[in-house]
Amino acid sequence: MVADRLAQLRELTAADAASRLIDRYIGISEDEFKGLPLAVRRGIVAACYTVTVLAASGRGPGFRPEDVRLTPR
Repeated sequence: MVADRLAQLRELTAADAASRLIDRYIGISEDEFKGLPLAVRRGIVAACYTVTVLAASGRGPGFRPEDVRLTPR
């Protein structure tokens, strides 16, 4: 019972924090976004999307955007 309530409170707190983060940065430009600290950019993306990294589609160096799925929250 207590564990369930704590889980509910954590979920509400996380949702509220995500909402405040989105509200603070809504409407910024791409250049402004790129100028933010990495931790803030990560937080904004995590608040807006579920990020799923798929198995690599190919070998070799470099990042492949097609191996990442962004699902809106």
